[in-house]
Amino acid sequence: MSTSALGLIVRKLGLDTGVDLSSHILRHSPLTALVHNCNDLVLAAEIGRQQRLETTLRYSLPTAGDKASAMEKLCET
Repeated sequence: MSTSALGLIVRKLGLDTGVDLSSHILRHSPLTALVHNCNDLVLAAEIGRQQRLETTLRYSLPTAGDKASAMEKLCET
Protein backbone atom coordinates (compact mmCIF):
# COMPACT_ATOMS: atom_id res chain seq x y z
CA MET A 1 0.00 0.00 0.00
CA SER A 2 1.37 3.42 -0.90
CA THR A 3 1.76 6.30 1.52
CA SER A 4 -0.83 8.36 -0.33
CA ALA A 5 -3.36 5.49 -0.28
CA LEU A 6 -2.91 5.14 3.46
CA GLY A 7 -3.35 8.90 3.83
CA LEU A 8 -6.66 8.73 1.94
CA ILE A 9 -7.89 5.94 4.19
CA VAL A 10 -7.02 7.94 7.31
CA ARG A 11 -8.79 11.04 5.96
CA LYS A 12 -11.89 9.00 5.09
CA LEU A 13 -11.97 7.49 8.57
CA GLY A 14 -11.77 11.00 9.97
CA LEU A 15 -14.61 12.23 7.77
CA ASP A 16 -16.74 9.21 8.68
CA THR A 17 -16.27 9.89 12.39
CA GLY A 18 -16.42 13.69 12.24
CA VAL A 19 -12.83 14.09 13.39
CA ASP A 20 -10.23 16.28 11.69
CA LEU A 21 -7.75 13.53 10.92
CA SER A 22 -4.86 13.04 8.56
CA SER A 23 -1.63 11.09 8.51
CA HIS A 24 0.15 14.39 9.19
CA ILE A 25 -1.93 14.96 12.33
CA LEU A 26 -1.22 11.40 13.49
CA ARG A 27 2.49 12.09 13.13
CA HIS A 28 2.50 15.68 14.37
CA SER A 29 0.46 15.24 17.56
CA PRO A 30 2.70 12.75 19.40
CA LEU A 31 5.89 14.55 18.37
CA THR A 32 4.47 17.87 19.57
CA ALA A 33 3.48 16.23 22.87
CA LEU A 34 7.01 14.85 23.27
CA VAL A 35 8.57 18.26 22.75
CA HIS A 36 6.04 20.16 24.87
CA ASN A 37 6.58 17.71 27.73
CA CYS A 38 10.23 18.83 27.85
CA ASN A 39 11.72 15.84 26.07
CA ASP A 40 14.91 16.36 24.13
CA LEU A 41 14.51 17.50 20.50
CA VAL A 42 16.99 14.88 19.34
CA LEU A 43 14.92 12.16 21.01
CA ALA A 44 11.73 13.43 19.34
CA ALA A 45 13.53 13.57 15.98
CA GLU A 46 14.69 9.98 16.34
CA ILE A 47 11.24 8.75 17.36
CA GLY A 48 9.72 10.60 14.40
CA ARG A 49 12.48 9.27 12.14
CA GLN A 50 13.27 12.79 10.98
CA GLN A 51 16.68 13.31 9.46
CA ARG A 52 16.86 17.06 10.06
CA LEU A 53 16.59 18.54 13.52
CA GLU A 54 15.18 21.71 11.95
CA THR A 55 12.07 19.73 11.00
CA THR A 56 11.55 18.64 14.60
CA LEU A 57 12.19 22.18 15.83
CA ARG A 58 8.87 23.21 14.27
CA TYR A 59 7.10 21.10 16.88
CA SER A 60 8.62 23.20 19.66
CA LEU A 61 7.17 26.50 18.48
CA PRO A 62 4.91 28.02 21.14
CA THR A 63 1.17 28.11 20.60
CA ALA A 64 -1.04 31.07 21.47
CA GLY A 65 -2.00 29.18 24.63
CA ASP A 66 1.66 28.73 25.57
CA LYS A 67 2.24 32.46 25.18
CA ALA A 68 -0.85 33.37 27.22
CA SER A 69 0.16 30.95 29.98
CA ALA A 70 3.66 32.44 30.11
CA MET A 71 2.23 35.94 30.42
CA GLU A 72 -0.12 34.84 33.22
CA LYS A 73 2.80 33.32 35.13
CA LEU A 74 4.79 36.52 34.61
CA CYS A 75 1.97 38.59 36.10
CA GLU A 76 1.74 36.27 39.14
CA THR A 77 5.28 37.06 40.26
